Amino acid sequence: RKLYHYLAMRLDAHSNLFGIRPSRLESCSPPLLLNAIPKAGTHLVESAVRATGCYRHSGLRTLVQRHSSRFRQRLGRLQQGQYQLAHLAFDEELAMLLGELRVRHVLIVRDPRSVVLSRAYYLREMDASHPSHKDFRHLDIDDAIWAAIEGRGRFLPSLGDVYRDFSGWSNRDDVLLVKFEDMIGTRGSGSRDAQLSAIVRLLSFIYDADGTDLSPFFSSAQILDVCRSTFDSAALTRASDRGAFSRYQLSNEAEQAVVSSVGDFDFGYFSAIASDAGSNC
Repeated sequence: RKLYHYLAMRLDAHSNLFGIRPSRLESCSPPLLLNAIPKAGTHLVESAVRATGCYRHSGLRTLVQRHSSRFRQRLGRLQQGQYQLAHLAFDEELAMLLGELRVRHVLIVRDPRSVVLSRAYYLREMDASHPSHKDFRHLDIDDAIWAAIEGRGRFLPSLGDVYRDFSGWSNRDDVLLVKFEDMIGTRGSGSRDAQLSAIVRLLSFIYDADGTDLSPFFSSAQILDVCRSTFDSAALTRASDRGAFSRYQLSNEAEQAVVSSVGDFDFGYFSAIASDAGSNC
């Protein structure tokens, strides 16, 4: 499935070869980096961006840290109306490069407890090409969850290390933080109002719109169409995936381990929960 996705995106990136020309908005849409904590919902946000009709995939594989020597070359090739997927921890030189190239930077985050479950499921049952799959495929579900929390070797850092490494991107004016839970919408047990607000924030950030006035770019109906198509376009809609994933549950002990591992680098997820609990006392 992953190979099919990349082939489809590569064809899309070079659609001009088939006589398909960029739209007006695509021609004035700034290069975009969709950066995400691994398993935080990259393709969900990607589907929202694609649903606008203003962006197409760069045609390049997802950027990860080991490509650091090629960041300038890869990002410098991004054109107007193209986006690049990435899993890139904070790096001061990278931040400066993105500013120099005028690449808009969106960071996608997700509740660490959900990331653990998605991580365990993905490595155990989905991606046989991942170097950690051989370590996960023989584990039972509980052991796979613990391995996803604690990490396994150089290809799979601990959950705490991942959140700590990405936390440097937070609280930067040149980075938009997007939460998976806000983007998922009603068909993914989310809120339509939160989804609409998140998409308006995303588009306002990309186009540097004045406040949230997107009327020069999109009508209200077009924005609602993006909301409707976002979840439908994501891989999460696959019934087989949902059925298999439902078997993965965090025990109380594992949940406490996630909270302890991530600590203060939780992007506000656990502090928000604590705040809500306190307000109910």
